[in-house]
Amino acid sequence: MSSRFGKQNDTKLDLEGEELHFNDRLRHSNNALDELLAQGEYTLQNLKEQHHELKGVRRKILDVGQLFGLSNTTLRMIEKRIMELSQVLEKTFSSDSKDQQYALTLLQQAMTGNFPEYVKQLATILANVDSSHYVRRAAGLQLKNVLASREQSFFDKNKLRWLSVPLEVRQYVKECVLKTLGTEVRPSTAAQCVAAISCIEFPIRESSLEALGYICQDLTDKQKVAPVLAAIVYALKTEETSVFVSLAATKALSEIVEWVVTRTLEEHVDAIVDVLCAYLQTAEMNLYEEAAKCLYKIASRKCAKSIETPIVVSLFRDAPMQRILTAANLAAADSSTSCEHYKYLKALLDLLCALGIHLSEVWTYVMKPPPNFSLYISALSAFFVHPSIYIRAETAQVIATFCSNEKISTNEDFLKYIPQLLKVLPRTMSKTWIREYCLRIIRETMPNHFDKLFDVVNDWVVNRCVVQPQEVTSDEWELMKRFLTAVITGSYQNELLTTLEIRKKYLQLFDVIFNCCLNILNSSGTTPPTTLPNFMNGLLSTLSSFFQIFENFGERILNVLDLLKLILLINNENNLNVEITATKRHCIALLLKIVSVFPEQVKGEELLV
Repeated sequence: MSSRFGKQNDTKLDLEGEELHFNDRLRHSNNALDELLAQGEYTLQNLKEQHHELKGVRRKILDVGQLFGLSNTTLRMIEKRIMELSQVLEKTFSSDSKDQQYALTLLQQAMTGNFPEYVKQLATILANVDSSHYVRRAAGLQLKNVLASREQSFFDKNKLRWLSVPLEVRQYVKECVLKTLGTEVRPSTAAQCVAAISCIEFPIRESSLEALGYICQDLTDKQKVAPVLAAIVYALKTEETSVFVSLAATKALSEIVEWVVTRTLEEHVDAIVDVLCAYLQTAEMNLYEEAAKCLYKIASRKCAKSIETPIVVSLFRDAPMQRILTAANLAAADSSTSCEHYKYLKALLDLLCALGIHLSEVWTYVMKPPPNFSLYISALSAFFVHPSIYIRAETAQVIATFCSNEKISTNEDFLKYIPQLLKVLPRTMSKTWIREYCLRIIRETMPNHFDKLFDVVNDWVVNRCVVQPQEVTSDEWELMKRFLTAVITGSYQNELLTTLEIRKKYLQLFDVIFNCCLNILNSSGTTPPTTLPNFMNGLLSTLSSFFQIFENFGERILNVLDLLKLILLINNENNLNVEITATKRHCIALLLKIVSVFPEQVKGEELLV
């Protein structure tokens, strides 16, 4: 009995255990199903969010398209790029450092590739309320990072880059940022973007200095300029790292330095010159050119004799002069290939020339030559042979001024460069507006430097004119004709041909040129010759420059008349040879010149004439 009941109890326990096991498995299955359903709902919700986000992006793109008048193809391309950018931004929050680094690299490439398009897409994503909050936050942070920086040098670069973006794109970005305010999860990245844009477009110090500049333009009481100048100089003297503030201060200073009272300027002149010369090395925002222009205005102030000497002394100090000439040398090296460097070089040259004119006016009151004067003259000598006509002309004006200054013209440093200057003088006379300065240099240097001028004449005649006449260009013939005439006429006017020995030097050069012409005519083997080289006119022009020697050596007139007769007898039927016709006309003009200028010397030679 007991065994039967024991067996029944065991069976009942087994059934209860199986039921419990089944219930437990059923419960686990229900939990798994619940988890699966939850995952499905989560995935579905994500798909819905992405769908809404895509719809929001598309709506935003349509707005952009209407704003900029873009085609459907362009809109689809932008849509694709924005979706790609959103995916990249999402990876910046990834827990995987490799994904983060990869995303940041792609963002950097997008920024450098097309910055205006990059900031526009970031603003679009930031303003899209249907995008996930972390993607919008990432877009806001990236936009803020390309606008703001704690380092001043990086901030200036960001500012330049932002201001170079087209106005309509900047306006669109600002509108997107403002629309985003109040639609984000805190902390607001849009607010940071607003602050960054405000710092760039509304800089307080820069605006204050610009305002001072405008105040100076309209200031009627010039005596009130002292506190304004002090404020600007204070801004210059501080260790300012913002090129925008430096530029604003320089422009404001340029408005007042020309007419500020000398005593007021003298208090700050060294500090002003030092800072402006330091700016000559800063190419950003064209600050170096503005600094050069401001220095030019200081150097070109109307002089009030001795009270203006501090300006000259300040600019001729070691550091300022070294910086000015170094900047000029660097600008000159690239001036032939870069328009920007050429403009900068012109600004520096204007400064140096104004300084030279200023120096010539106050030299008497300087007491002794300023330091670095020799270095300054050396720079002028280099500019005197620069390819630019403008630079040669401005330099020639200063050199002519120095030559006419009684004290500067006898200065040892200046005298040292005279032979070098006179040697290149003929080439500088190529244009009319330079020629007058060059002729003035000849006139002023003639009394004390006649031997050096004669050396230039002698060297060209002996080693160029009669040795290689076929290589002399028509321009060179014309230039040397003017130079020779100026030197020879000047020597007679200054009564420098006081000895027979000096007069014979001119006669020897005349005979060298005359014999060269005669040898060319006789080389054809026929009398008169049948042809003429195309450089004969040049030789005749050069020969005519020496006609003034007929005052002392009248017998040479007969030789010249015979030479002209030989050319005039050349047969040129129907004037077919243009060169011969032109040379004959030249001979007739020279014949008339001899008869009219030296009538006494040709008496008795009427038949030959």
